[in-house]
Amino acid sequence: MDKRRYHKLRYKWQFQQVYNTGQKVSGKYLVLFYLYKNDRLRLTRLGITVTKKIGDAVVRNKFKRRVREIFFNNMPSIKPGYDLVVIAKRTSINATYQDLSDEAAKIFQQAGVFYKPNTA
Repeated sequence: MDKRRYHKLRYKWQFQQVYNTGQKVSGKYLVLFYLYKNDRLRLTRLGITVTKKIGDAVVRNKFKRRVREIFFNNMPSIKPGYDLVVIAKRTSINATYQDLSDEAAKIFQQAGVFYKPNTA
């Protein structure tokens, strides 16, 4: 999948739909809301939420870049047809990329959006 062209949640109503009807999994650094969409397109879409409590724009954008990269690295293992919203917790400020990557793999596995357990 081309990193410049991926499907993402863009509008408030899309995020609200995932929050209101989806399920939630929490970890130390991240919160994942996920909703299976049984539509014919079977696209997996990503939305990222980072509040101003996390830090200034530089910190928030760094977090979003890291989460997008983790998403792309795990994309072959993620089942199609899900809307995923990743929310940063305050503890994610001090997390390394590896910490976030391990946490994301763990919560994706708990949510059941992986095809099989990640052996890496």
